[in-house]
Amino acid sequence: MDISDSNYPHTMAKAYADRYAIGAQERLAQQKAAATAGSKALGDLRTALNRFNTALSTLTSKPNGMVQYGGTVSDAARGSVAISAGAAPGSYRFHVETLASSHQLTSGTLGATVPAAGAGSITLQLQDGSSIDVDLSAADGNGNGELTPAEIARAINQASGGKVSASTLTIDGQQRLVLSSGVGGAAGEITIDAGAVGDAGLRAALQGSTETSAARNAVFHLGGLGGTRIEQGSNTFTGIEGVQLTFAQAGGEVGLTVARDDSATTANVQAFVDAYNALKTSLDTLTRSGDLAGGDSGGPFSSDAGVRALRTRLNDILRQAVDGNRLSDIGVSADKKGLLSLDGTRLKAALERDPDLPGTLVGDGRTGLSGAFNTYLDSWLSTNGQLKSRQDGADTIQKSLSKRELAVNDQYDRLYARYLAQFTQVQVMDAQMKDTLSLLEAMLPGNNK
Repeated sequence: MDISDSNYPHTMAKAYADRYAIGAQERLAQQKAAATAGSKALGDLRTALNRFNTALSTLTSKPNGMVQYGGTVSDAARGSVAISAGAAPGSYRFHVETLASSHQLTSGTLGATVPAAGAGSITLQLQDGSSIDVDLSAADGNGNGELTPAEIARAINQASGGKVSASTLTIDGQQRLVLSSGVGGAAGEITIDAGAVGDAGLRAALQGSTETSAARNAVFHLGGLGGTRIEQGSNTFTGIEGVQLTFAQAGGEVGLTVARDDSATTANVQAFVDAYNALKTSLDTLTRSGDLAGGDSGGPFSSDAGVRALRTRLNDILRQAVDGNRLSDIGVSADKKGLLSLDGTRLKAALERDPDLPGTLVGDGRTGLSGAFNTYLDSWLSTNGQLKSRQDGADTIQKSLSKRELAVNDQYDRLYARYLAQFTQVQVMDAQMKDTLSLLEAMLPGNNK
């Protein structure tokens, strides 16, 4: 570029400043890329550990843990069953005499409104001894001096604490109150005391309430008709640990069978296998050895002794014995790469020998393999664990690199400004020299005009 070009100072200043900056910027770019890759690798490691931890928690928090039980009733029209923790195999027979029902009363026809002033109160009494006082004079929600059936129902609901629910029913344009007991069976029978109600029409409508559902207990016999008689206010029987049996029809027998659900148990063991394999695959990728001669740097933690120790420790936990038993005893084996597989036939045979064995091995999150995994993983995943300290270190490096980048940019700006001033001066001096030379040439003999 000609020195007289107007862009000469800027071009030269940039070229000289770039000579300084390009090396520093390239080093910074490499360091930032390495720091970013390190942070991403930490995130990938955290995700892998958390997913495994969550999978363990899901499995061990199921009712009965790894070993699942199922319940069936002999006639789905007569009842249903739900299984929870503590269930054990067994067969039962019930004769259902009557089903429980909750008490319900429907009042006589109500007027559109009654005066709020002097409205009085209603007392509702339940067979279980509960007494509910409803102050009608305070039920005027909109303050217009009149009480509507809806406002009366709202006052009852607010005062009852859920033991009685009130609603309005409209038939042929006329409204009634419907009172439903929140207490099941005979103990929930409602008695209305409307003696303190000020409005005669409202008092008569309440006192003339009719029963639309009786307060009745469920009566059934364990062991069939003639067996142990059970009477209760609910149609759901919870007397068998881990079992909720709900009766739907009266006047007949229903059988209940609680048995091991081997397919669900197999699914749980397979889920454990899958969760571990996913974790191991992630760790293998993160710690993969590279080939420097071939330009392969390996995984981000290929030379990280701590993460390699993590992988080794998890593998050791997997292979440890629990009460003398190992995963191989329930059909779980590892291939040469350390990935697990499940032999369903061997698992079924193990369940026949000892139905509790998968649960004993895997544990409940505090015991067994899951307890050992959780204890060790906590040293990595807790708020003061290794991942937190590593992430803090990575954040510190990122901040340091950002400061260095600012310093490099500031230095570049200063250099550019200095070189710009210098090359501008050079350009000025060159122009002055050319002017001087022109004057001298003009003074030479033969150049006079």
